[in-house]
This record gives sequence, structure tokens and C-alpha cells, in this order.
Amino acid sequence: MDEFDAFRGLIAKGRSLIPRFKPYLGWGEFKEIFRHQSDSVRCFEEHFARTFEARHALAFPYGRSALWAFFRAFDLKRTEVILPAYTCVVVAHAIVLSGNVPRFVDVGPLDFNMDLDQVEQAINERTGAVIATHLFGYPLDVDRLNQIVRQAEVKYGKKIWIIQDCAHGFGTRWKGRPVCNEGTLALFGLNISKIITSIFGGMLTTQDRKTAQRLRQWREDHFLLSDGWRSIRRRAYLLVVYPAFQEKIYAVVNWLEEKTALLNYFTKAYHLDSTIHFPPDHLQQMSSVEAQVGMEQLKKFPEIVQRRRELARLYHAHLSDSQGIDLLPLAEGAIWSHFPVRVRKREEILRRLHQNGIQLGQLVDYSIPELPGYRPYAADASFPNAARCSRETINLPIHASLQPGQCQAIAWRFQAAVAKEVSIPIKTLLLVGNDKIGRRLIGRLGSYSDRIVLLDVSSGWKRVFRLLRKKRISLPLLCKMVWAEFRREDHRIPTLERIRNSQEFLQKIKDTGAKRVYLFRAGLIIPGGILTSGAEILNVHCASLHSYGGLGSIQRALEDEVWEQEATLHRVEASIDHGEVLRTVGYRLNPRWSYGQNEDWAYDAGIQLLLDELKAN
Repeated sequence: MDEFDAFRGLIAKGRSLIPRFKPYLGWGEFKEIFRHQSDSVRCFEEHFARTFEARHALAFPYGRSALWAFFRAFDLKRTEVILPAYTCVVVAHAIVLSGNVPRFVDVGPLDFNMDLDQVEQAINERTGAVIATHLFGYPLDVDRLNQIVRQAEVKYGKKIWIIQDCAHGFGTRWKGRPVCNEGTLALFGLNISKIITSIFGGMLTTQDRKTAQRLRQWREDHFLLSDGWRSIRRRAYLLVVYPAFQEKIYAVVNWLEEKTALLNYFTKAYHLDSTIHFPPDHLQQMSSVEAQVGMEQLKKFPEIVQRRRELARLYHAHLSDSQGIDLLPLAEGAIWSHFPVRVRKREEILRRLHQNGIQLGQLVDYSIPELPGYRPYAADASFPNAARCSRETINLPIHASLQPGQCQAIAWRFQAAVAKEVSIPIKTLLLVGNDKIGRRLIGRLGSYSDRIVLLDVSSGWKRVFRLLRKKRISLPLLCKMVWAEFRREDHRIPTLERIRNSQEFLQKIKDTGAKRVYLFRAGLIIPGGILTSGAEILNVHCASLHSYGGLGSIQRALEDEVWEQEATLHRVEASIDHGEVLRTVGYRLNPRWSYGQNEDWAYDAGIQLLLDELKAN
């Protein structure tokens, strides 16, 4: 009953949740649900090969099916296959189910890819292949790997296959070269969590014609043609995916995922369960609708990569100097299928962000040798870096539909949660008005672990009518202000902590112990309790404080034809518009401009003033 009440409350509140991943789907993919193209799989293979600069591409029902088929087609049995201990477990499943033996190596201490020194030690006369995973789209040193394998081939007098696992590495490059074209072949997964998707499915690419011919023939001999029922299921699944990842609906989907077993087949089966097995349709070839959706996704691939890289740079700019957060450096050639960070108290941070409408990911929350089915393959070896990654890694949302304002807000929320867990003292609170000018400021703010940005949502129409009754503002001026606000460009920032009244604000000051509080476009009434809280209260005003303090200052300055103005930062003393001026930035109003243009100009000066102040302090 408690769970049902929680579910009912979730629906009633209309809570939103930013998903940890989201497929970048549009009208083009939607139309393919209702079309059929008989040669779509062949066309998809050709387009895929061209996109990733490969000579040949072969479609499979899953990426794991492609790897399993390669081992079977080339009669690799009872050989050791080297792979990282920290990667998706389905890679190990394909090795075991093909009759081979996984040989695990640890990942490096500075990134999530396998330690090549350990690869050099692990390779031996029984080694048949090495699987190089470019986890999270971050490139492995393929030159060093190629050198290690070539030397081993000479030493042991046998062929050792290099397989690039590009399930996260669509387009990842090493020194300008696509990593998928290094070695014998590359594997790609195409489910909805990947950079591009074909609903489900996988792809194998190779530069070698004979390898492609042998694999294609083996696939035709051993895989079944996709039937109508599979095609119907894939179409239905894609139809459901469209609404499922909308933020308000996704909150419900996530509740069903965590609290019930309804979605286990899609989220846990054949992956996060304890059995080494494949899905029952792993031998059914890719359906036409999957290939059609995949071709639409390939058209978007450059845009998707560009957006992910932009978001990665934003996250890095906000979090790179934060205490308690370990980041990967911004490597040239990285694709950023995910944005991984390592933190110490992961579960608490996940919980805090989830409460604030942000789902963080735990894509690989295990070290494969620690899983029950794989302990016998690990023997007495230890994999400390993989174990640490499995306990400490979090993936921040970085899907292509995420807006920069959302990315910024996620970074702030994450930073605040980490700061609380590692006891970083909060020095500064910044309370910003919930309007387009306030959100413009937020869009330009940097990020610091000792600062919290809050959104003032205390103002409303009731307060506006109260000001009209008291003649603090005239109806013509109100209309000008509303019209100016309507015409401004907006910046979406949905996940900042909101302050509804002065009591909440005072409690926040006490809880954080902040010593300095900045106000920008904040309509909150500042009572004496806040002024005597022990924190220094500073307010940004858009016009000369002593002459034009208070509401409607720009309009009064325009009426008085006082064109020379200055944005001011002052210490709030008796009231919000009185106190010692600490910093100013001059500007000039323009009589030829509209009220809205002049107000924007004035507040741009105020924004610059505050940014300079925050940078200095």
C-alpha cells in the first residue's frame, strides 16, 4: 500500500525527471514505423560503413551476437580472449558462450580503459584475441596495443585477433584515425541507450574483404530471417519509447523500473542477472524497421557528436576544479557516449540528485571478475581499479537533446551534493529572480564547489496586484515590463533549488553557514532576520542606487532623461534598496531605444558587474 501511495503521489505532483540517457529521435524515425523497405538492411550496412570509414559492415540482432558469430565463424574455441575487467558483461557472455575463456586485465588508474601493461603481461601462447574497449567513447592507445599484439604474434607464431569494442566509441579517434578501423574488426551496439540506435541491433565492421565474406556467409547459414512478429514488437517498442523519455512520463517509468519487475526484460534480463546467457532472439537477423530507423539515425550522427562534445566541455568547465570529483581529461577524439565521474559516496549523491529531478547513471556498476558466474575465470587475480570504478563511477546525463542550461543546472546540483558529502564549506549563496533576465545570468555563471545558486520563485501575480494597489508601480509600466519580458530569449534551467519565501531563504543560510549572499532580480522580501543572520547580504541594482533605487528605476531614469547610469552592487542595510555601494559598472541609456532594450542593456551591465565580483571573490 505504501508503494501504491507513493506512485499515486508521483502522478498527482506531476514530477519531472531528467533521464540518465535518451535516444535522439524525431519525426524521421517515427515515420519509419509505418514503412517497409525490403532492402533496408543492406542499405543500412552500406551507409554505416561509409559513415565510419570502413570498407564492410554486417548487421546483427545484437552486438553480442556479432562477437559470438565471429568466434564461431573463425572456429576460435578454447582460446583465451583478453578483455578489461571493467566493461559490459555481455562481452564476456559472448566469449564464454562461444566456447572460449575470458582473460581479464585491470583498467588503468587514470581512465576506464584496460591497462596495456597488464595486456602485455597477460598475452601468451593460448591467446586467441584481444578485445579493446573504448569505454564511454574515450580512446584507448591503439598504437601501443597493435605493437604489443604484433610482438606476441612473432613470439608465439600465431594469429591474434584485435577486436575493437566500439559500443560506446561510434566515431572515436586516436591521433585522428577512427579506432574502429584499427585491428581486425569492430563491434557496435545499437540499442536505445547508444549514441545512435536502430531500436535494437548490432553492427560489425572490417577493412578485410575475406573476413567480411566469411562472416556474411556464416551469418546467412546460421541466423534466421527476421519474422513478422519480431518486426511488430520492434515497432511497438519504438512507439512506446517516444513518450517514455519525456521528463514527466519518465518519472513514472523510472518508478516502475525501480519498484516493480515490469520492465526487467528491457533493463536487466540477459545483462544484470546472474546467468550467462543470450536473449532468445539472438539468432534472428535484423528486421527491416530496425535498419530503416538506423539509417535515419546515421543522418543525425554529426549533430549528435557535436552536441555531446559541447556538453562534455560544459561539464568539464563547471566541474574540473571541484573537490571530491575525479574527471577524465578532455581528450581529442573522444566521443562522450557518457560523461563519467568518480566520487566517494555514490549512493547518497545519486539519491540527492534523484530527489531534485535528475537521474544519474551507473552503467557498469560491477567488476566482471567479481560476478558469481565469472569468479572461476579470475582465479586469485585482483583488479583494484575495476573494483573502484564499479563502486565510484557515476554518469551525468549527456544525451543530445539536453539543453546547455540543463547541463549547467545538473553540474551545480551535482557539485552541491558532492560538496555536502565531502564536507566542503559553502561560502556563497546566489539568489536569482525567476525571469528571463535572471536565467540569462545563470546561463553565464561559472561553477564552484563552495557556491550554491538558488532560484527565487516568491513573486507572483498576487504580489503584482498588491504593488498596483499601493501605487508602487503603474499599469502602463507594468504592461511595458510584461511586454519586454515576453520578447526576451529564454534560457531553460529546470533543476535549480527554488526558494518560495523568506523563511526558506533564512533556513538555507543557516543550513549552509554561508558568509555571503548575493541577490539578483530577487523579489523576495528581506526581513530583519536575514539581515542579522551573520551573512553579508549584497544586492545588484541596475541603476544609480541613490537616485533611482527601487522598482521601475529604468523607466524613471528615461523619463528624467538621465542617460548616464551605473549598475551597482551594495551591501543591504536597512532595506533592499539602501546601503553602502561596493562596486559599480557604468553604461549609457539610449533615448532611441525601447524600454525593453534599455532595461536589457542596464541588466547586462548588472550581470557583468556580478560576474566580475564573483570572479574576484
